[in-house]
Amino acid sequence: MTKKEQNAFIENMNLGKQQNLFFMEDLGASVQILAGLIGLIAVTCLCAYLLIYNIMYLSVTGKVRYYGLLQTVGMTEKQIKRMMKEQMLLIGSAGTVLGCLSGGMVSFFLIPVVVKSLGIKSGYVGADMVRFHPAVLLATILLVGVTIFLASQKPIKMAADISPIEALGYCPTHKNVKVRRAGKGKVIARLSMEQFTKDKKRTAVVLLSLATSLSVYLCIVTMLDSQAARTIVSNYMDTDMVIKNDTACKEKSEDRRDILDDSFVKSIKENAGVSEAHSMIFAEITVPWEPDFAEMWMKEFYAKWMSIPYSKEKDEYQNHPENFGSSLIGIDEQEFDYLNNSLTHPIKKEDFLSGKVCIVYRNGLDLSDADIIGKNVTCALYEDQQTTKTFTIEGVTDENYYTALLGYPPTIIASDQVVKTFANHPITLKTSIKYHKEYDRDTEQEILALLEKNDNAKDFSWESKIEDADEIEKAQGNMPQLGIGIVLILAFIGIMNYMNTFVVNVQSRMMELSVMESIGMTPKQILGMLVREGVLYAGGAWLVTLTVGMGATYLLYESMNYRGIAFSVSILPLLFAVGISLLVCTMVPVLTWIILEKNGTVVERIKGVE
Repeated sequence: MTKKEQNAFIENMNLGKQQNLFFMEDLGASVQILAGLIGLIAVTCLCAYLLIYNIMYLSVTGKVRYYGLLQTVGMTEKQIKRMMKEQMLLIGSAGTVLGCLSGGMVSFFLIPVVVKSLGIKSGYVGADMVRFHPAVLLATILLVGVTIFLASQKPIKMAADISPIEALGYCPTHKNVKVRRAGKGKVIARLSMEQFTKDKKRTAVVLLSLATSLSVYLCIVTMLDSQAARTIVSNYMDTDMVIKNDTACKEKSEDRRDILDDSFVKSIKENAGVSEAHSMIFAEITVPWEPDFAEMWMKEFYAKWMSIPYSKEKDEYQNHPENFGSSLIGIDEQEFDYLNNSLTHPIKKEDFLSGKVCIVYRNGLDLSDADIIGKNVTCALYEDQQTTKTFTIEGVTDENYYTALLGYPPTIIASDQVVKTFANHPITLKTSIKYHKEYDRDTEQEILALLEKNDNAKDFSWESKIEDADEIEKAQGNMPQLGIGIVLILAFIGIMNYMNTFVVNVQSRMMELSVMESIGMTPKQILGMLVREGVLYAGGAWLVTLTVGMGATYLLYESMNYRGIAFSVSILPLLFAVGISLLVCTMVPVLTWIILEKNGTVVERIKGVE
């Protein structure tokens, strides 16, 4: 179920205040991951289709003379068609059998890694990690069969229709060849562009194959980078470590100790690797009954969280508010800035710092901001009920980071300077630490050493971004290797398609290139022309990748983005792929020409057209 469907389902159930419906996150994430994997499978099949189609088309069209000459020795068109179909059936069947066998063998080793890495079926003990289904095998065979059939139709017809006389002088031709005028633009650049646009169908197939491979690379690299441990892990305020005083929230006040005192926090700040540290303080308070805000809050609290009606304990709350403790939280100016940016209705900084207004923690109650904002709330020190202070509520937060003792009355968040003035001995609840260098293990080890040396070491706990990242990285297992494996497979398919196309292209143009060489074109100019053609293919492929491919990447990424990580593209892997693709696209035609030109002199190459 989508999020929209889940919300509609919950609304239709008409749940009470104390009823909640939770959807299992593991299964929902598995559905999203499965949808993304199906998309990757479809793209992989498309790449394979383009490769098979291109190979069949080029291999058949490259032997048109051969099939035409067979007619001179008595073969009919029907026999040629039958022979070509049998050849394709034999080669296709052999390739299908080998592909299915190798694919099956790899699956028994690869699929368990995929399942464990993505967390699918993690809650099912003893579930089958690999399950073979005949429908998958049949679909694979059908896909190959349809591909071979579609790829062979035009080449077979071309070979069967050509006459023996035409076959003797056959050279590949292309439609819509425009009359060229000399003197316009550079000759080498013009020849490269004309060759690039001459066979539009072949060019489109190669560009689509390359662009598909590059798009999958872009998608997987984006997904791996965005879902990496360091990207996923983020403590509140994006701090590197949060140290907690475990004694602060103990039930008995005499058991609470201010072990995160100013001297200890100062020793943390003096560490060379620490850029900033922020302490949160708290004091235990009560909120005396009054008919406006306190009455409304307690009614809603009992309706939401308590099993007894508020009316049974209203008298006790009115007469003995000390039995209903809560917390007054104090934060510094930097923490206020961060919290204020997250509020639906931000408040004035000067009013907050001066103690005129406060923020309250909603605690899951079904109260809107409009129900709370503008109300006055009065708090009294728990140990001295006569010492009171009244705030105007201007902000509401659902962030449980700003909580200590969760009592029945609201948790009030104010400036730490106001809390220090109001309370006699507020306790430091937690200290958040930021390093100069994110994920600085050396600095973290030094801070942990400080905690271990402290006399109250056993009363500290902490949350570490580094430790969380290590745990997630361990849980992700072989996810990066799996992604790189898929990228390499599709890159191999795309490069093979390009190599196959360009090798055949240069072979069919050997006479043309040799004639150019004979009338004065230097080897350097020929290589320059071929390099320009390669650049055009690389540029065209990236144009498709960064437009259509980027859109598809975003849709595929969002379909698997169950963690809600923002979409972003890493620049370095993108530049790396641009460099590799440009290198491959330019070196393949150059190496092909260098190898083929060694087959003979210019005259021999012009004569030996076949």
